Amino acid sequence: MHVVILAALFPEARALARAFHLDLPSAPRAGIFAQSSNLTIALTGLCAVHLKLPLTQQLESLHPAGIIMAGIGGGLAPSLKVGDVVCQGFPAVLPPSPFQVMRGTIATARGIVSTPAQKRALHQETGAVAVDMETGIAQSWAQKVGIPFVAVRSISDSADDYLDPSLLSLIDDLGRPRLGRSLGHLAAHPTKLPALLRLQRNSKLALSHLAIILPRIILTPWPPL
Repeated sequence: MHVVILAALFPEARALARAFHLDLPSAPRAGIFAQSSNLTIALTGLCAVHLKLPLTQQLESLHPAGIIMAGIGGGLAPSLKVGDVVCQGFPAVLPPSPFQVMRGTIATARGIVSTPAQKRALHQETGAVAVDMETGIAQSWAQKVGIPFVAVRSISDSADDYLDPSLLSLIDDLGRPRLGRSLGHLAAHPTKLPALLRLQRNSKLALSHLAIILPRIILTPWPPL
């Protein structure tokens, strides 16, 4: 039984590969990132821009029993804290965990949902408890090919946290920092450094929790045989 895990960003794919004790590629790029006999981690890029031919053809040729979209995301529900995990579409009993793991809908946005007011509005409009930029795209592909789908997001910013919309300009489409642009941005806006460092710490915590929960999810009775 083979499972495909989709990760939008390089830090997510790296954390998951380490969690499953898979070898890391020497030169990471979009596409298949790490593999074993029963598991494939694929790097799809922001907004899943690389989840198209020929990658989808490669993944379908593996005849996966299930597809998981996994990574970090933003909290919309006030009850979610940084490091909590949201699972969408997981039919089995959620595995035990030292942090909160809950079921809920994950909204898909086209860009950063940056302010508490925007997060509150999206939560009220959709009923979603978390938000990312890829789940809906990955789910549409999984439904098209008839493969069971689950989304798992570890929260890196809560409903009350503000995110700077310019953050996307500081990374490439795989989530790797554009160093020159980042240094120039901080030189022009030095007061943003504390917020960036806080987001870095929160993302590190969220990724560590993601790396704990994903192996436990795959060890439960999912995907169905």
